[in-house]
Amino acid sequence: MVAVNKKNLSNIGKYGVLSELFKRDLSASIVSNRCNNISIKYKDGSQSIAVVRATRSDRFVTHFFDERYHDKNNPVLYWVFCKIDDDNISHYYVLTHSDVDKIQTVMNSNNRIIPSGGVDCIDLSFIKSYENRWDIITNHM
Repeated sequence: MVAVNKKNLSNIGKYGVLSELFKRDLSASIVSNRCNNISIKYKDGSQSIAVVRATRSDRFVTHFFDERYHDKNNPVLYWVFCKIDDDNISHYYVLTHSDVDKIQTVMNSNNRIIPSGGVDCIDLSFIKSYENRWDIITNHM
């Protein structure tokens, strides 16, 4: 396994997601490096926002209940989690914002607040069934 710094790991995730969206004939671009947001444009002219999280571990830091992911003017509709394994193969898990809300609440012991001294995270075991569920995004069309 090649060591990859945190910024490059994030970029691998974002550009990998862009590539997967392009394969599905969607237009997309990176709109925010701070939040790792991608703007997706559909053929009907509508658009949506996806947050991308990448990791080499079995745990994704989400910061889900941070206000930046709940902007009514620019709502996040999707989350794509990218797990990069020891062979540098990327695995993608595609969820709706409401799915992540439910899972994150369970991960936080059924509270919508971050545990004291902690940060919002989701374990891979909670999202395995969402692997390669690109239909969640493409069915928007």
